[in-house]
Amino acid sequence: MAITASAFGIALVKFTMILWQKTWYCTTKIQQVALLETVSSFAFLGIVAFSVLPAHLPG
Repeated sequence: MAITASAFGIALVKFTMILWQKTWYCTTKIQQVALLETVSSFAFLGIVAFSVLPAHLPG
């Protein structure tokens, strides 16, 4: 459950960063925005994919 919560944390951190640096986000080159969105989406996807894997406990 902590893994799923960390995926939400990534989205929350990105949203907070955008609000905190709104001027930068609105005036920077589109490549920088695309890089931010791509990195955060791949991190989110990786965490979500890992969290839905079945648990294989020994025994």
